[in-house]
Amino acid sequence: MTKFSVQQLVSCDKDDSGCDGGDTLDYAPAYIKKAGGLALESAYPYTSGKTGKTGKCKKGVATAGGDIAGYTWATKSCPEGSKCKSQDEATLRANVATTAPAAICVNANAWQDYKKGVLSSKACGSFAYNSMDHCVQLVGYTPGYWIVRNSWGANYGIDGYIHLEMDKNTCGVADYASFFQIKNSTSTN
Repeated sequence: MTKFSVQQLVSCDKDDSGCDGGDTLDYAPAYIKKAGGLALESAYPYTSGKTGKTGKCKKGVATAGGDIAGYTWATKSCPEGSKCKSQDEATLRANVATTAPAAICVNANAWQDYKKGVLSSKACGSFAYNSMDHCVQLVGYTPGYWIVRNSWGANYGIDGYIHLEMDKNTCGVADYASFFQIKNSTSTN
């Protein structure tokens, strides 16, 4: 499996806010298109999860592929300005099961102290558009909760993952869920 650099997005995408929050579904794809793809994770390793710092953008790191051809919504997106309390999680489940992990943006304020268990919707707070401050990967689910791969390193939560209560749009899990189509890849790392 080809692993592209997350750190390149954190440090180089100046339309997002690095370690202070991002909006993968708007700005990151534009950055990736402008850059012509991403470097490999091995060439530009992720450090922000350990340091908590955005880091300075490295220039001259070779692009290895990963340019974005397009994207589709994994469920109907949440319109800006709405509260999105009733997103279609059944459709999201079906699409994640048949398509791929989804890119999601969430309200991660309650994630800071997560260690184990299932984080409840009540703990998350607002679902409003301007509350979404962290973009991550929804990798799967089991009965009762979503499995989300966080970007804060393997020491976070359950080996780098968090479990979110299902069918309550916990932390806005279903508000901005999408699948990206990769245009090319020249390496398999």
